[in-house]
Amino acid sequence: FQNPAGGEPLIVEQKVWPKLGKVSLESPALSCIVKDKPYAISISIKDANGAILQKIDTTLMSTQDQSVLPDQPLVIDQLYTPNPELAGHPDGKLPGAPKPDCSKAG
Repeated sequence: FQNPAGGEPLIVEQKVWPKLGKVSLESPALSCIVKDKPYAISISIKDANGAILQKIDTTLMSTQDQSVLPDQPLVIDQLYTPNPELAGHPDGKLPGAPKPDCSKAG
């Protein structure tokens, strides 16, 4: 994944199986997202020995800007438990919370 904050690409590896009808790809946590900006993604499908069977280069765009996202996750687990650190801040914005360094974003 292209790193929206700049710097080295973000690498994710996950196993996929031939009989799966669909595969979901998830990036690590991202910052410095800009609405409607295309971000490059390169997908390599490898066999058990690591030989590349297929390579897909594409882009994704966010429909939301980083500025509308909460400072922390609104929920903390699979049960959708509200994040206690955001108590009293239903929008997820914490006064004085550190903001990501987007100076290297391109």
